[in-house]
Amino acid sequence: MEYLENEKWAAYYEELDPVKRLEIFERLKETDDDGLCDFRKKLYDLRYTDPKKPEKVVDNGVWHMVLMPAHVKNIINFKKQTIEQIKESMDGIGVSLISDGDINQTSCVYWEMRNAAKRYFSTCHGPNYARKFFGVKTATELEQLDKTAQDVWIMTVKVPTKYGLVDETRIFSDAVRDEFTSSSETAFDLYKKHLEEGK
Repeated sequence: MEYLENEKWAAYYEELDPVKRLEIFERLKETDDDGLCDFRKKLYDLRYTDPKKPEKVVDNGVWHMVLMPAHVKNIINFKKQTIEQIKESMDGIGVSLISDGDINQTSCVYWEMRNAAKRYFSTCHGPNYARKFFGVKTATELEQLDKTAQDVWIMTVKVPTKYGLVDETRIFSDAVRDEFTSSSETAFDLYKKHLEEGK
């Protein structure tokens, strides 16, 4: 699927800090309103607001990425429950807010999810990520990137295919895959490896 990009809003989708993003949003709303500001604000509020604790800043976009790989094992829930949870995650990133066939709104959800993915990937580093041998040995940077590539494949291919939700998760999958594979040639190659191996 092709997604539209407004270069004037690139800074908004590049910034990872929620507070700074809101500042950029308010500025661009005044100078470069393309008719999608209200929709972007809905996505912003959906992503960073906890309905039970409105005063608390959360990142629901990242949270739904954390949840997705866990569905592959389906240890606790029945298949029907898992399918409902995945659909709820798609609603949680704003898919249900899109008017039928609206490519502009679809693109907004895609770019918002790419921003969430970028923030998620920024945490996939450090000495404690992807440790080996019962947590004793630190993984190399390449091994950490390979672990992330495997998780991305699980999120974007394995889980949607397993539960017959490829179409329902398409925007999420495209955004997560595109953000990861565009980060470096090595990331692209590692993702392709897991795609070809299918495991």
